[in-house]
Amino acid sequence: MKNEILKKIEISNEILSIMPRSTEDEKRLFINESKKTYAEYNLYKIQIINELKQRKTHIESIVKEEPYQEYNFEDIICKMKLLNTINTSYEKLRLDKSLLGLKKFYKSNLVDVNNYIFDTLEIFRKVGIILSEKDFFYDESVKLYISELVSVDRSNYIIDNIKIKFEQLYWKAPKIITYIQLNFKSVYFKNIKIFNKYIDKIHKESDKKIEDLNNEYGCKVIERDNYFNSSSKYFLESFVNEKLSLKDYTNENIRKISSQFFDGDVFLKEKTIISLEKTLSEYKTYIKFNFIVEEIRKEILGKSKEKINSGSKLKEISKLEKQLIRAIKKKESLKDEIVEKIIIAYDEYDELYFKEKLFGYMNNKSKIIDAFKFAISYYEYFIKLSKKNDEDITIDEINDNLKELEMFVRSPYNMFINNLEILGGYDVALIVLDRYKLENINITKEDIEKDALDTAIKNISLLCNYYKIAKLEKIDLSKIIEYYKINNLLKKVK
Repeated sequence: MKNEILKKIEISNEILSIMPRSTEDEKRLFINESKKTYAEYNLYKIQIINELKQRKTHIESIVKEEPYQEYNFEDIICKMKLLNTINTSYEKLRLDKSLLGLKKFYKSNLVDVNNYIFDTLEIFRKVGIILSEKDFFYDESVKLYISELVSVDRSNYIIDNIKIKFEQLYWKAPKIITYIQLNFKSVYFKNIKIFNKYIDKIHKESDKKIEDLNNEYGCKVIERDNYFNSSSKYFLESFVNEKLSLKDYTNENIRKISSQFFDGDVFLKEKTIISLEKTLSEYKTYIKFNFIVEEIRKEILGKSKEKINSGSKLKEISKLEKQLIRAIKKKESLKDEIVEKIIIAYDEYDELYFKEKLFGYMNNKSKIIDAFKFAISYYEYFIKLSKKNDEDITIDEINDNLKELEMFVRSPYNMFINNLEILGGYDVALIVLDRYKLENINITKEDIEKDALDTAIKNISLLCNYYKIAKLEKIDLSKIIEYYKINNLLKKVK
């Protein structure tokens, strides 16, 4: 039909081109003939558009029959974090995050600082402790500012009024935010049994153990991936939205990629391709966060025989706070000096605390994944290692990395990080290569070097998708190409 129409257009153009247009009558005849020609081909256009719409609707109706399934992991992840057996109530209830925000207040604005304070007050309220200005003893300015904040509705307070109050207090006590942060820590440790009891209650009331939740999460991830991997609608939309490119899925490109890695028919290697894709993705994330493994490995190897006791440092802080209260009552000038000692003592406590928890969880037989699990369980420790690895990294980048590592640790597809010991001294790249050489896959060390790894993963993913599309029940690649072209044509003629 296309060739016939093109031939007719050519003839019509030729007829119109030789028609005389000198006189008015000739011009009228030319215009009438042009209108007649336009009407004829506009009718063709309408017929073609209708035909295209029918084909498009037909393909859409095929994939529309697929049941849509939504997957939400928020609830189960929240439960997993609360039932985490590695960290404590301090981390589970996110006190570590809000108090770290106050500690680094100079990187925030007053709205953020207030939100950290509101968050912390809410955490205390959650466990049954209603804080008021009476619980704050580091400075009179702290009492006045806390009194101001607890008297307003967080969702509907006038920040300008708070700013005026804060400015009045700040010039009298420039360390007011530090005082608030230290005071919150003090109240937490005085009430730590209440916090632990709250978490213990959650554990007891939970109908599932953390191991059950981990298995349930893994099963849901596999179920979700199987759904999308076999969804005609998902692949069709992926090409239409250009998440996937049809240029990558030509027979020529698929043959080219296949011949790079495999000798023979790609479809004979389907399970191996999928396994390789997952392993390369695992290796990529492992490389990105290997600095954590290296730091924890150093800690384990350098572990002292001397027992670590963070509790003794808390007793020291308690004594200093009693000295502080006396100094405030007597209006002594030692106050600032004592506060500085408390700040140093808390920093020393944090160092002892993380080592104590690390050595309580990790040992010489621990796996690589255990290092990652520990790091994601302690927000401040994760930040510390991230900053040590890259001093220019921003807090937003750190938070994004934390989310990525959390998802990675929970993945049901991990293989070598679940099995290789952290002190094993393995050449992980060589282990990966040797594993797939046994399957006659032509993958080299150069393919999985940092600069080339993304390309290798992309190419293997293309082969995986090509195989998945070939197995789709409702449509195939030719239908996807047809739909893609129709969709683009209809966009142009609108």
